Amino acid sequence: MPGEPDNSRGTRRREVNSSPPSRHREGERLSSGGGRLVVVLVIAHRGLVGPDRPENTLAAVEAAFAADADGVEVDLRLTADGVLVLSHDADLRRLTGIPLPVVSSSWTDLSLAAARTGCNCAASKTSSALLRDEGSSSR
Repeated sequence: MPGEPDNSRGTRRREVNSSPPSRHREGERLSSGGGRLVVVLVIAHRGLVGPDRPENTLAAVEAAFAADADGVEVDLRLTADGVLVLSHDADLRRLTGIPLPVVSSSWTDLSLAAARTGCNCAASKTSSALLRDEGSSSR
């Protein structure tokens, strides 16, 4: 049944009975099973990570879409001063070595800690301004 959960992974599959959907591109990931064509969506977990693109950063998200990912999964957390940040972990320990908790720290403190360790894991001023606006408008 279309949109039915794939119990093995908890994901959803879209089944196509005859031809692929109009958004089908050459090289799109397709598989068949049981006489049906299944379009497989590629979701980049925390973006497309690389030496200059840490996880959960705008650069990683943009790179994932540039590499033709169908979507990106990121983790959002709210700082003590109400700024939304992309962070998988509750603190910065894994990325910076500093056990600074996201929810009880200000955006400035998190940015300074990342800069002190050379971690390119803080969002850019442009994206942080956009995230700040998003967070403010939802209150």
